[in-house]
Amino acid sequence: MIRKEFKTESEVSRCLLCHDAPCTKVCIGGEDPATVIRSMRFDNELGAAARVGKNACADCSAPCVDACIRGKADRPVEIPFLLKTIAEDKKETPEKSGKADLSVTFCGVKCENPFFLSSSIVGSNDEMVAKAFEMGWGGVAFKTIGAFRPEEASPRFSAISKEDTPFVGFKNIEQISDHPLAENLEYLRRLKRDYPTKVIIASIMGQNEEEWEMLARECENAGADIIECNFSWQRCRDESKACGSLYSCRKTGHLSSDPREDDAEHHKRRAGGGSGDGSGSGRHCRDQYRQEHHEC
Repeated sequence: MIRKEFKTESEVSRCLLCHDAPCTKVCIGGEDPATVIRSMRFDNELGAAARVGKNACADCSAPCVDACIRGKADRPVEIPFLLKTIAEDKKETPEKSGKADLSVTFCGVKCENPFFLSSSIVGSNDEMVAKAFEMGWGGVAFKTIGAFRPEEASPRFSAISKEDTPFVGFKNIEQISDHPLAENLEYLRRLKRDYPTKVIIASIMGQNEEEWEMLARECENAGADIIECNFSWQRCRDESKACGSLYSCRKTGHLSSDPREDDAEHHKRRAGGGSGDGSGSGRHCRDQYRQEHHEC
């Protein structure tokens, strides 16, 4: 048993994890050995078992071994051995009845699961978001949309200081989406059209009341389920209010001096939820701790 496990780990580690893998292309049994072995490589045994048939590699001449690129370096990966091992383990493991229900309700909106892409680079265009939806993510907080396009800083790094230490690391200077408003709205429309069950949170940032209302209205028309009002910039926070007929959230950033005051203000404006980048809240908690413990 131990020898079999050692051989399995050894063969899995030898796989080159090819893109557009030839072993999968030539498989005559309809299996996807490349994906199965990739799952095994990253300790996702359940995922590997779900992708392999119970009779994998039965009566097969193993053309995948001949196609294995690793064979050009030394010897090919023993693909049939790996797939048969997973198939045998699958037979011995009793199947669970049904699937776990991971659905949640957030701000009155039903979500398939609580796993959402953050409002960041990973949620800045429909292609990346679509890939995440295909993998099972429940929704996305799309990269903050505005009516203006920011001028990116160069370089996009800034120093992080801590108390009396002037430098402890780097932080990325990230602004709102640099795509035109029309392009971002088209991203939202395509995502809602192709993935109607996924939840789309449109993060918006306006410069005055009319702009906030326009952005909320356009994002709602594009298919957004929730509007997140991004109050990270002081000039936007001063002129903003929660708007639109959808459920709304508020997002505060490092300019927030006291997140409790923000919560109270946005509660009066009927915001349904909130988020933050953590730096404002962290600073407030640290300062409060020092005051309570008489520290400077």
